[in-house]
Amino acid sequence: MEEQLKKILASAKEFWNKQSKKQKIIFFSVLGGIAVLAAAITLILNIDDYVVISSGLDAAQSSEVVSMLQEMNVDVQVDNGGAIKVPKKRESEVLMKLSIAGYPKDKVNYNIFASKVGFTSTQFEQNQYLRFQTEENIRSSIKTIPGVKDASVNIAPADNNDYVLTEEKVDTKASAKVDMYPGYELTSAQVKGIESLIANSVTGLKVENVSVLDNNGKLLTANDEESGETNKLKLSYERQVEDSLKQKALEILKGPFGTNNVSVAVTAVLDYNKMISEEMSYVPSNDIGGIISHEETSSAQQTEGNQGGVAGVENNAEVPTYPNVVGSSGSNSASGSRSVDYLVSYIKTQKEKNGAERKAVTISVMINREVMTDEERTSLQSAVAMAAGVEPANVNIVNMKFQDQNVITPQLNTNMILIVGIAVLALAILLIIVITLLARNHRRKRDLMDMVAAGGAQIQDINQYFGKQSPEDQLGIQQPKPDVSVAKLEVAETKEMALKREIQSFSSDNPDIAAQLLRTWLKGDDDDGHY
Repeated sequence: MEEQLKKILASAKEFWNKQSKKQKIIFFSVLGGIAVLAAAITLILNIDDYVVISSGLDAAQSSEVVSMLQEMNVDVQVDNGGAIKVPKKRESEVLMKLSIAGYPKDKVNYNIFASKVGFTSTQFEQNQYLRFQTEENIRSSIKTIPGVKDASVNIAPADNNDYVLTEEKVDTKASAKVDMYPGYELTSAQVKGIESLIANSVTGLKVENVSVLDNNGKLLTANDEESGETNKLKLSYERQVEDSLKQKALEILKGPFGTNNVSVAVTAVLDYNKMISEEMSYVPSNDIGGIISHEETSSAQQTEGNQGGVAGVENNAEVPTYPNVVGSSGSNSASGSRSVDYLVSYIKTQKEKNGAERKAVTISVMINREVMTDEERTSLQSAVAMAAGVEPANVNIVNMKFQDQNVITPQLNTNMILIVGIAVLALAILLIIVITLLARNHRRKRDLMDMVAAGGAQIQDINQYFGKQSPEDQLGIQQPKPDVSVAKLEVAETKEMALKREIQSFSSDNPDIAAQLLRTWLKGDDDDGHY
């Protein structure tokens, strides 16, 4: 085996050495071309076809989508325009997972139809992709309504098969499921708007074939608002009508009786139902006989005939015959009838009521009077009915003596004045006491300063002035009285400067006494409440 291998290598080497330089270059060129071709084929076979799954997203949402795709180990690409591309073989998987995750959140994917339709697409495929694109556009429009969290739209087109003859025709239908945020609810006007949006977006779709459901699966209709805001508005309008009629009745009654002697209550019931009425008025003709709708007349005539036939004509000539004429040699007769139909002229009027109409109004009036005659009652009833625009039978007049509410008022006012007066007096007394105490304290402090400034004032004198005893006096201990007299002021010094100097000197020589004096002065009152 080894010898055979050596022989093969030797033969190949001998063959290679026999080749010219040109042949060797051609050999290497062909070998290199084969290698490049193989590499190109391998690269082409390994290149994935990328498709756009989303475009037009903002930076934040695009970053979230790319991160999610990278976590899914999907080879994702983002071009300069912001379009996100994935390998075509994983398109369905990526779209499903993105849809479950709620992406894209608020942008319309207009690439559904454009990316799917090509030269090889059939008409059925084009119709399906167009339906998908329409559903996506409607869904994005519904999400712009305030309070809508998400929405889904399904369109079931009619199966119009022209090759099958059938009497049953299936109409196009559509449904929308709207998911609302907590605390939000679609109004009747919004439901009607969604129905119109879907119906106008699909050719041949009628509004009655559109269904709108909430996130709980409840079917929403445009008439549900009757129990909501519309009823509140109706009730508010009825209150306005009642207040207006009440004010008119009061304007009539306050003149003769006064505002405080009249009480009026009005109840109004309004009719909001729509109604179309038709009226026909016949216009008579100018004839005295009146309007003729059908007339029949008939006539008959008979005359004597001549003997021998027609004058101037031979006897064997043919005698002409006429309709409705019976001829004989003896007499002639003729008859006729006429039937006439006259068109009756009339005026046809159609009226449509769209709005509120007063269905029933009742007014009750109570007057502060013990006695009232029937004539007065009838007159007031007619006046109020005329002012309110109702029938007199709907107005009720009652006379009754009102309770005198002013009896309690003077007592209430007197009590209030008495309470306020007592409070003001107590406040004044309290202010006088506070001001007196402050003035007394200030006066005693000023006397203390005068005693210190005049000189010769002892601590015992000061304590006695304030009604206090020193600790030594309270314990019965006799202490030598230090000489704390203040020297007379020199003439050259001012009284204020001398006072300041003497106080400083006294404080330096007797710090304990000065401290006790200042504490007593600042305290202003001892434990027994004496000054």
